[in-house]
Formats: sequence, C-alpha cells, structure tokens
Amino acid sequence: LVQRKEEHQRLLEAARERMELRKRVMEADAKRKMERERYDELEAFRDPSERTCFDCKSNLTWMNKKGFANCGPYQSMGVPKNTPPHLARTCRGFKRKIQ
Repeated sequence: LVQRKEEHQRLLEAARERMELRKRVMEADAKRKMERERYDELEAFRDPSERTCFDCKSNLTWMNKKGFANCGPYQSMGVPKNTPPHLARTCRGFKRKIQ
C-alpha cells in the first residue's frame, strides 16, 4: 500500500512537471511570436532596399553573382548558398550594418 502511494505521488509529480514545461514552452512561443510581429511591423516602415544581404553584418564573405549573395555563414544558419537579397528579411542571421 505504501509503495502504491509513493508511485502515485511520483506519477502526479511527473505530470505536474510536464504541465509546467508545456506552459513554459507555450509562453516562450507566444513571446517569440509577439516579438516577430513587432519586428515585422517596424520593418514594414523601412526602405526595402535596406533589407538586403549586401547590407548584413553577418555576411562577411559575400560575392555578388548574378544578383545573388554568397553568404559566408550560410551553412551554419541554414540559409541557401545562393541567397536572393530579398530573403535577408527572413534570414535568422541578418543584422543590418548601419542601424
């Protein structure tokens, strides 16, 4: 009987921990979504010509080949090797040189 009670307590604690973890993940996702929406709103007011791979701090080894950027850190960031400059807006590593 004592063993069953202890097992029941462990199961309840594990369920509480899972619920708490799920809650934290959902809160973090909501925060990221709000930050992304805010960033997108701010970017909508900027000149689109400023949002290019050719004005990117991370893009240290680029070469312009037929209108595409050849971004140095593309592999580690999961960015396509021949990146059209308009994709800088969605690139995780894009940080504007002039801010």
